Amino acid sequence: VFGVSVLYVLFLCLFLLVHSCRMSKDQKTTKEVESAYAKTNAIPILDGLIELPFPARFRGSVWFLPYIMWAIFSALVGGGAALFVFEKEQITQTTIISLSASVLLLYQITSDFAEYWVHSRNQEIVYDVKCDDPTVVVPTSSRSRKR
Repeated sequence: VFGVSVLYVLFLCLFLLVHSCRMSKDQKTTKEVESAYAKTNAIPILDGLIELPFPARFRGSVWFLPYIMWAIFSALVGGGAALFVFEKEQITQTTIISLSASVLLLYQITSDFAEYWVHSRNQEIVYDVKCDDPTVVVPTSSRSRKR
């Protein structure tokens, strides 16, 4: 289970690196998504659970991917817990604390991925225009106005 968890984290890291490098620099997240996450991010640790409905609420392309990642997280944690419960191994207090910290880290990584994914699916293009207002925000549905 430990090895699969490491592969899960490495996959997410590489996926996010490639995905973020391919994103356009002239975009920003919509205010609705920003304000929703601003409220939940004020509650540490529980914010990931509170944000579970956000991918469905702020649907974008491939909106279900965070739910797939949450399912993988649940399978990893459930599989690890089942190994220790059914095998009835004697584990030390230090090992229990280390495993708990590992689960918390996996939870935070999955939660942060889900937040990134929702942010990246709800973008507005920012055009620089020479006028009194230095930027004009145009929703992505108006992408036909290319520079």
